Amino acid sequence: MNVKILRSYNFKKDLWSGGSTTEIYIYEENSSYKERNFSFRISSATVELDESNFTLLPNINRIIMTIEGSIEISHDGVNKRKLQPFEPYNFYGGDKTISYGKCVDFNLMLKNGFCGKVYSKEIKGFIDEEVKEGTLFKGIYSLSDRLKIECDGVEYSLGKNDFFVINNENFEKLNFKIYNETQNIHKMIVVEVGKI
Repeated sequence: MNVKILRSYNFKKDLWSGGSTTEIYIYEENSSYKERNFSFRISSATVELDESNFTLLPNINRIIMTIEGSIEISHDGVNKRKLQPFEPYNFYGGDKTISYGKCVDFNLMLKNGFCGKVYSKEIKGFIDEEVKEGTLFKGIYSLSDRLKIECDGVEYSLGKNDFFVINNENFEKLNFKIYNETQNIHKMIVVEVGKI
């Protein structure tokens, strides 16, 4: 089991047709989004145009969640689905996808053979978390400063947009605690990935 923090200032940034994208994590770690040889990828993107065409990604399943603003998504240009902030939406990356509106989003891309979920949690005080047996990967994306994670006797401090990673290639069970070190309610995004 490999546990680490990825700092936001080290994330790779790039442009896409509708704005900018930030790669938060890619698996396997020596793989490349441009070469499409990854098993799964986690990113955040800005959607800066009123209407944007998503990049076609055949053989990739996607989960998108807006973290600022809301957008409408359409796969046929007629029927639209409005996405509220922190509402996950699953779709096939090979389908033509158009978005309407501006936002900042959070994305999980999964190649065939992998499954996953993305959801948000609020914390005031502390919560107990676990990596369930059979889970390959779990990540915590912090949306504000001063989040602390205690895992396997080690403390990790996260700032805004830092990413806590548990790579669980032995599929073990693990319990850990997450502490909010402020008096405010802290929001975070949780990503879980497994193999099918």
